[in-house]
Amino acid sequence: MVSRRNTIFAGTEPERLTAELRRREAYSAAAQRLSHTGTFGWSVPSGEITWSDEMYRIFEYDRAVRPTLERVLARVHPDDRSWAHESIHRATTDPTDFDIQHRLQMPDDRIKDIHVVAHAVPDESGGLEFIGAVMDVTATRRMIDVASIVLAERKLALELVRSREDEQRRLARELHDSTAQSLASVAVNLAVLKTSKSTLDRRGKCALADAIAATDRCLIEIRTIAHLRHPPLLDELGLRSALIEYVDGFVRRSGIQVGLDIPGDLGKLPQEAEITLFRIVQEALTNVRRHAQSPQAGIQIHRESNEISMDVRDGGRGMARTDEVPPGLGVGIPSMRERVQDIGGRLEIYSNEDGTTIRVVIPLEAMLNAKLKNAKATDPDRR
Repeated sequence: MVSRRNTIFAGTEPERLTAELRRREAYSAAAQRLSHTGTFGWSVPSGEITWSDEMYRIFEYDRAVRPTLERVLARVHPDDRSWAHESIHRATTDPTDFDIQHRLQMPDDRIKDIHVVAHAVPDESGGLEFIGAVMDVTATRRMIDVASIVLAERKLALELVRSREDEQRRLARELHDSTAQSLASVAVNLAVLKTSKSTLDRRGKCALADAIAATDRCLIEIRTIAHLRHPPLLDELGLRSALIEYVDGFVRRSGIQVGLDIPGDLGKLPQEAEITLFRIVQEALTNVRRHAQSPQAGIQIHRESNEISMDVRDGGRGMARTDEVPPGLGVGIPSMRERVQDIGGRLEIYSNEDGTTIRVVIPLEAMLNAKLKNAKATDPDRR
């Protein structure tokens, strides 16, 4: 006679195990679907292949279709089919695990990217089986492609910024060394004519006076343009002297009072840092004059052993949102960000009804190390 306890145990334990197995299978199927990863088994001697449900979704075959190696290869992109077949052949000839990535081409010409990994397992009869997984990495691949495009576009933008900086330096030098010198020669010749103006009639004397005045104005304008393009003091004496001169000229031209707080012992900085900080001051003060409607602004620079920071503040109306580019500032703020990011720094903008602050932080130590590394890479004798 079988006890009631044993009868209950014998009747419910298989059911519990079956339910547990089904639950785990459901979890596995859900995990495969969410991760876009299917699993398979392949017996090389018999050619039999078993697929999980996700494999059918990835290869887009109906569940009624029996998976075979030929049907798998039929989905492989024509440009990848030959080497994919060779990879599988090598793995079966010299039993080894394989790990490959290739494309699939669907019947409607859609392209998928997949990553296949498989483990070789000898079976009981001495044959070979593969147990593996296939991950649909199409979305990831597209994200990588987009990121590559973004990085390429950013690199191009930075190269354009550098090219523009080089062109401005060249143009400033041409204006100062060539055009300004030619005008200076004209001014000298006009001065010579002025000493003998007694031989000129009244009309000639007026024309000479106008020519001398126009030449003087042109000289001033050309020197101003050359200075704004690329101030010579930036290369000769460094950022501190260049900013003092630039801010002094800005105050005279705009009437906006600008406080300048720069350490006397700032010293020379890496050229890229000095150019970046100077251009940001130019852009920021231009924005103050055009948009902020502020009668005053302030610039503060602080240097530590491993970084330099700069704040440009105004007392204007501020921006509605600091994560948006205000109308009229279409190029300025993105350009500033690109310049700072190019040398490993960061740019932050704080704005409210009391005004706007542009803060720049540049890690000098990292810049110097990168510069030294690049120098060693291009000059073998320095290694």
